[in-house]
Amino acid sequence: MNNICKYKVNIAGWKREVHYNFFQGFAQPFFGISTDMDATAAYNYCKQHGLSFFLFYLHRSLLAANQVPELRQRIEDGEVYEYDTISASVTVLRPDDTFGFAYMDHYEEFEQFAPPARAAVDYEKTTDRLQLRDGFNSLIHYSILKDIRFTSMQHAQPLAGDDSVPKIVFGQFYRRDGRVWLPVAIHVHHALCDGRHVGRFVHYFQEQMNRVPAVNMNA
Repeated sequence: MNNICKYKVNIAGWKREVHYNFFQGFAQPFFGISTDMDATAAYNYCKQHGLSFFLFYLHRSLLAANQVPELRQRIEDGEVYEYDTISASVTVLRPDDTFGFAYMDHYEEFEQFAPPARAAVDYEKTTDRLQLRDGFNSLIHYSILKDIRFTSMQHAQPLAGDDSVPKIVFGQFYRRDGRVWLPVAIHVHHALCDGRHVGRFVHYFQEQMNRVPAVNMNA
């Protein structure tokens, strides 16, 4: 993984101090939303240029997550830390219907992100173990449900410990009214994030999905 840099947030006097203390007492402090992203521009761009749509939207979502400081904050041993950048842990479906975890570094440019990300995915399809990185928190936990057009999502999570890593799930893309839509669900720790921060992620993600060169559909 890329070099990891983080700094400690001083909880005393922090603007979220009372919110942090309140939600830290919850047995299940995560909350989530589901929505559909307009993926038309990104899908058409990938189709015309022979790119992986999956890796493209994954990269774009990781860029968006890194734009939101609250999505880079983690609870570790009762303290709050903010990472400079965060990377991705992604579920990968194997031929035997089990899954593995592929780890992908953050890169600003898709051309840098895609080759090692593809290699990580291909490797996970060949192994029968779970590649766990306990205590490694500078991540987003991603899952892919490519056969399901969901409208809500719930995660399996341990009730004990300091899990505060955001979870993002992508569903089956579909077409409606001449557009391509991608279901996405995001779950975050409420001691660190509110609905406003999730809304910013959705806004930035949509901007990133729209940020592609013009596509000539007649080419």
